Amino acid sequence: MKKILFYILIIIMLVGISTPVYAEDPVTPPDTNYTLLTPLPCEQGTANCETGQFTKFDPNQDKALGSYLNIMIKIFIGICAVLAMVMIVLGGLEYMTSELISSKESGKHKITGAVFGLIIALGSYALLNTINPDLLKTDVEIAGVTIQVELEPEFGVTTETITLQSNNGPVTLRACDESQMVTIQAFGKNVTVYKGIANSLKRISTRWEASRKDIRYPINSIYGYNCRKVTGKQDAWSAHAFGLAVDINPNTNPYGEELQEDLPSGFPALFTSEGWGWGGNWVNIKDPMHFSKYPPAEGGNGQVEL
Repeated sequence: MKKILFYILIIIMLVGISTPVYAEDPVTPPDTNYTLLTPLPCEQGTANCETGQFTKFDPNQDKALGSYLNIMIKIFIGICAVLAMVMIVLGGLEYMTSELISSKESGKHKITGAVFGLIIALGSYALLNTINPDLLKTDVEIAGVTIQVELEPEFGVTTETITLQSNNGPVTLRACDESQMVTIQAFGKNVTVYKGIANSLKRISTRWEASRKDIRYPINSIYGYNCRKVTGKQDAWSAHAFGLAVDINPNTNPYGEELQEDLPSGFPALFTSEGWGWGGNWVNIKDPMHFSKYPPAEGGNGQVEL
């Protein structure tokens, strides 16, 4: 029991001598530096390293904690070496001064354990330093990453004139040509569209009206022809400028980065089965109110009936 207390006392003394103690500098209260009561060895060029000694610690400086931990790693290995030597000496004394076999075995175990502990401490440091010295640095700085998300504008048509395919062959259509527009009844509302898609829109409306009233999707507003450019992209015409698109219930099916809509799962299929594209299927931006027959980038097949 006395030997155990003796060993513990020696370890406490060594740790107490080697462990740095912080004390706030009473002379300059506004100063954020902490002055070490016991200077630590350091490499020249390290922050707050004066004449090879680390005397102050500023937690606000760049990589301050990392610099301190780098020093503490080396001091820790030094403490391990000192403790190992102490245990080797104590184990040797116990082995030489005792006649009991059990005491000699205990001394041998102390020496063996101390040697292995020292090998592990020094070996781990040497191994990491050999693989990559940066592995021993605790002041590694991870650069910040800026992620910029740019919403892709609504698809559009870059030319003022487009060519569509009809049952009678190719058809040319010019943007904002109101002579090609017709106003029809669809979904219980008046809507103006290009005459070549009027029949398709009527068929979709008929299928919608054929559904049960208690489960029928209520359409409060529908917008068709509108002579305008694409939202956020003034160098392209909107499909609305050609009368080839309709917007349904914009208030509950808004244009945005994420898909937000109140459409029943089967409602978009009424349009897509007729060769229309749906803005809810777009990848970089969502426009669930939007259904269009053209351009192909929006999912429309460009087929019209004349």
